[in-house]
Amino acid sequence: MYCSECGRKNRDNDHFCVECGAPLNVNNGVYMITLRCEKCGGIMNIDPEREIVSCPYCGSRKLIKYSDEVTVESIRAKTKLKKQSIISDADVEKHRIYKEVKQAEIDERRRDKKRDIIKNAIIGVVALVMYLGFIGYCEKAASIEDKKIKAEDARMENILSEIEREIESENYDEALLKAYTLKHNEGGSETREYWDETREDLIKRIEKKQKKGWFGS
Repeated sequence: MYCSECGRKNRDNDHFCVECGAPLNVNNGVYMITLRCEKCGGIMNIDPEREIVSCPYCGSRKLIKYSDEVTVESIRAKTKLKKQSIISDADVEKHRIYKEVKQAEIDERRRDKKRDIIKNAIIGVVALVMYLGFIGYCEKAASIEDKKIKAEDARMENILSEIEREIESENYDEALLKAYTLKHNEGGSETREYWDETREDLIKRIEKKQKKGWFGS
């Protein structure tokens, strides 16, 4: 006896298929036959002594008995469907793996992009900090240099005032000695050039007064 579900051949007195466990065409020791409706494909197990006039599913009277040949064809069809199902399942699994791989690639690209953004942000912050630090250093250096120049200017003005007082006191030797020390040590070339000219003019002026004093005496 063939199983109508999987096509496995069983013993005549078996009630259930040894392959799939489906109930067989045996009912209380009475042999059952399997009929298939040609119109709707409905399958039914019946007592061969019972007279069937129509399909209980669609009402068609074209009923075909399941012979061994029909059973074998059914098994082949089911096997083909099973193989197609396996292939279909394999395609589904292949497609799932493909989607997972693609999604992993997309996620990796997103992580790379995020890392690049973070990296560029860090580089930008570091560059900004370095720039601000450099600006601060330059400002501080400029402030220190400016203070040095102002201090040197004040020193030169004090020496110049002392020289003027020595000249007024007609202490020309002392005035001349101080005039030679009138050198600006800070600032740019224009500042130094200005004080060099001032020193030379002052020395000439003192020497002229000194000679005049000599001849006058």
